[in-house]
Amino acid sequence: MIVEDIAIGAEFAGKAKRMTWERTWMYAGGPLTLQGWPAANIHTDPQFARNVGLSEVIITGAQTQGYVVELLIDLFGERWLSHGKLYDMKFIKPILVNEVVQAHARVLSKDNDSAGVRYTLQVWCERQSGEEVLVGRASGWIE
Repeated sequence: MIVEDIAIGAEFAGKAKRMTWERTWMYAGGPLTLQGWPAANIHTDPQFARNVGLSEVIITGAQTQGYVVELLIDLFGERWLSHGKLYDMKFIKPILVNEVVQAHARVLSKDNDSAGVRYTLQVWCERQSGEEVLVGRASGWIE
């Protein structure tokens, strides 16, 4: 949890997540009531992925970004949903089914403003090997 006396450079890590087929289908398979669910796309169907030039199914960027958001809510509380920002997001490497990823954050700065103390964070997700797959920045406030 971010508190007012947290040091610049402090780092945090979210829960490590294995990218299972079930997680992938829930994020990218379309409505559960869809006939023939999950919908065939580059995130759910190996043949569809090969047909568009991918070697295999890849995990959605929204799924990975969701793990960063989960960490930010852990750090700032639910207030982050109405007052936080996530920006400069770049998906730099594809994530494959069965890989393990983990969201991270590092405090870059803190500033007092009219809304409280604003923290700017570097955020990223990395594979179990330590290779980054998503990078960006976030900000959040504490009162």
